[in-house]
Amino acid sequence: MGSGRGKYLREKFNKRRAEGKTGVSDVADEVTRTTGQNSAELSRNLSREGRPVGNGEVAAHIVASTEEKRQWAKVADSRKILDKYGVNINDAANGIPLAHPRPHNITHRAGFHEMVNTRLTSVVNNMTSLNYGRKAIRSALRKEIRKIGRETLK
Repeated sequence: MGSGRGKYLREKFNKRRAEGKTGVSDVADEVTRTTGQNSAELSRNLSREGRPVGNGEVAAHIVASTEEKRQWAKVADSRKILDKYGVNINDAANGIPLAHPRPHNITHRAGFHEMVNTRLTSVVNNMTSLNYGRKAIRSALRKEIRKIGRETLK
């Protein structure tokens, strides 16, 4: 049936088209960005929020912007959660400035991705069971990602 990444991109493409974004640049650009392009956008968003990326640092995603195989398997699930509730992968809430390559490589391990996915899934499940709506869940997800980011920086 195709790769997981291909399926994810098709789903995202179809969702964007359903939202009325019918131009190729409206849809395709958003689903085909490279890791570097996503990192650059995240860096700009972090700067706008007053958390600039310094020398020797990179803008690190809590939920990675690309990848999905091996240690990245849970990342695709986490991206689907963010996408479902309208949290852009390059939202400043989903990023932290980290020294490169270390400790940046901490965010590139299977255990980290599994922990992030477990926490995001828990937020959604808890809030859904309490009948919270999409906007409240979106806000809670952003808050949880920020919390994970602060914990990662400790």
